[in-house]
Amino acid sequence: MPRTSRSKPFGPCSLCKQERQLTFEHIPPQAAGNTDPVWAQNMDQWLSAGPAYARKGQPRGRQQQRGAGGHLLCGECNSLLGTTLVPEYARWAGPVRDAFVKAKELVDWADRIPEQSLVEVGWAGRRPGVFARQALAMCLTAGRGLPEVRRHSALLAAIHTHDEQDTATLPSLQMRFYAGPQARMGPAQGWLKHTAAGWVSSVAWEVAYPPFAFSLTLAGVASEDDFDLRGWLALPSATTAGQVSLMAPLGFGHTPYFLDYRTRAAVARDAEEPAIPAPAQRFAMQPDVWTRFGVEPVKTCDVAFRLPGRWSLSL
Repeated sequence: MPRTSRSKPFGPCSLCKQERQLTFEHIPPQAAGNTDPVWAQNMDQWLSAGPAYARKGQPRGRQQQRGAGGHLLCGECNSLLGTTLVPEYARWAGPVRDAFVKAKELVDWADRIPEQSLVEVGWAGRRPGVFARQALAMCLTAGRGLPEVRRHSALLAAIHTHDEQDTATLPSLQMRFYAGPQARMGPAQGWLKHTAAGWVSSVAWEVAYPPFAFSLTLAGVASEDDFDLRGWLALPSATTAGQVSLMAPLGFGHTPYFLDYRTRAAVARDAEEPAIPAPAQRFAMQPDVWTRFGVEPVKTCDVAFRLPGRWSLSL
């Protein structure tokens, strides 16, 4: 753990690993909308507060006025990310975040059914390689880096390499769309996942803050539902795609557990609590039927929500 004082935290930088004075790193970047005060909670404080969707009053924990993040990077690494990766990342995240605000009612509908919803987004004139490098940088920073020098160096090189690169040997870097309401990030968590071969122990870092959730699986098996960003990470930073389309699951954060993206309806069902009232607008549930709701384009970015079942819009 870093040695700290009130004004000048000092310790190992999460990226370069040098013992230096640490600066506050916003995760995700401030330019991507991470500007509101947040409450930082440890696992015990979160669990004692009860389900996120049922909380009332002031939460337990420590308030961070400047947004989510911490003293994790030295000034040099912070500045390097801020100039090379953050501006492009903000161009991806900002319009989607705005669309989520416009579609608040749709997001609430998706949260009140236990089945998985999807989000489809089209971006124009974006650099996927830069976006993926920033996603990896956030996971590495939030997790405070790896103690294994060789693996840590490989991840660091993938972030700073601007040319085309081979990412097949890197840990799986995945993303989905994320609606909150809670942000999740920090040191790696482990869990057991049931596969066709039996139970497998897995370990991952996660950064989940609207509108995206990223996970880096360090050991075990990764989710089969999310989009693997290693294909984008392999692209040169300068590669600009005229149109990028992505359809990925929509996740929610109602528990403190990494990679738990269940809706509040699913959390209540699994906890054997009273069911969350389903929206009146959904009148049939069929696994092979999806209803698409589009959102007015925001800054050269189109966003649509795909909710399972047959829905009607009451105006």
